[in-house]
Amino acid sequence: MQESKNYLKFSKWEGLGNDFVLIESCPNPNSAELARTICNRHLGVGADGLIYLFRNDQGTHMEIFNADGTVANMCGNGIRCLAAQAMRLGWLKTKEAASITTRSGCRTVKVLINHNPALVEVDMGTPIIEDVCSLELPNLHADSIEKLKPIAAVHQEEGDAQSQTTEKREKHHKFVAVKVDMGNPHLVVFLGRSDIHSGITHLKTADFSWPDIALNGSWLERAQAPEHGINVEFVIVECAVNGTESSDTHVASPAPEANNHQNQKADLYMRVWERGVGETQACGTGACAVFAAAHHLQLCNEEANVHLLGGDLHTSYNGDHLKMLGAARLVYEGSWPLE
Repeated sequence: MQESKNYLKFSKWEGLGNDFVLIESCPNPNSAELARTICNRHLGVGADGLIYLFRNDQGTHMEIFNADGTVANMCGNGIRCLAAQAMRLGWLKTKEAASITTRSGCRTVKVLINHNPALVEVDMGTPIIEDVCSLELPNLHADSIEKLKPIAAVHQEEGDAQSQTTEKREKHHKFVAVKVDMGNPHLVVFLGRSDIHSGITHLKTADFSWPDIALNGSWLERAQAPEHGINVEFVIVECAVNGTESSDTHVASPAPEANNHQNQKADLYMRVWERGVGETQACGTGACAVFAAAHHLQLCNEEANVHLLGGDLHTSYNGDHLKMLGAARLVYEGSWPLE
C-alpha cells in the first residue's frame, strides 16, 4: 500500500483536560469532516475540538470546530491554548495584551508565564444574563442532594424565600437555573450550597453524588434550546461561613460593601455537558458562565475559584468584564496523513 506524501502538521493541546488539535492555517470547506475524523478518540488523534490558528492583515484569528463537526463561536480553554501556541510562534510577547478575533468578537489574551504549561489570562468580555428560572431534573435521587442547602432565585436573608424553595425542591426536585451568554450559550443549574465544615467539605466525601451528567445534560441541551443546543453546567456552591475559608481558595477578600455577595467567599464546583461534545473535563466559557451566574444570584464576591474535573480556573470581574486565568499545556506535535 502506497503511503500518502501529504501530511498536515498539528499540535495537541489541553487546558484542564479539555483537549484540542490545533492547526496553523485557515479553515476550509473540509474542516467539519476533518474535525469529526481527527477528533475521534478511537480512530483519530482524539480531542474535544479542532482549532485553527491563523493571522492576516486584520490580526490573529481563532476558528474552532467541535468533535461532531459543528462550529463553536467561542471556547475559553481553547483560546488559552491558542494564545500559548501563538507565543511559541513568536506572534505574542510575554505579559503583553494581544487581541484574538473569534466568531463571538475579539478577546484580549495575555500569556503571563511562558512555560509548558503556560499561564494565560483572557478577558472574556461582558457576560449577558438572559434568564433566571427553575427546572426539574429527571431521575434524580434525593439522597444525593439532601445535605445541600437550596439556592433561591434571589439570594435573601428572609426565611420565606428560602423555605419556599426548600419545599419545592423536596417535592419536585426543582433547581434554580441561569441562562448566560458568554459568546456561546450556557445553562447553569445550581444543585445547592454547602457551608464549609458542613460534612461535605470540597465535595470529596461519599456523602454526595452528582446527578447523572450524561442523562440530564443531554436532555437539557435540547430541551432548553431545541434548534442549536446549549452547554449545561451543574454547580455546587461552597461558602465560607463564620470567618472560615476553604483551604483551596486563594481569593483575596474585597473591601466591605453593602451587598451580601460582595463579602461572600465561595468556591464553585462544577460538571459540564458541552453541546456537540458531551461531558468534558473542563469548559472555560462554562466556568465563566458559572461565576457570572453565581455573582448574579449574590452567591459570591468579585472573584472566585471554579473547580472542574480537570483542574481549577480563577475568575474575576474587572468592571463589567470577566477575566479568566488558567493553564494551557502542549501535549505533543504530530502529522496527520491527508488522502
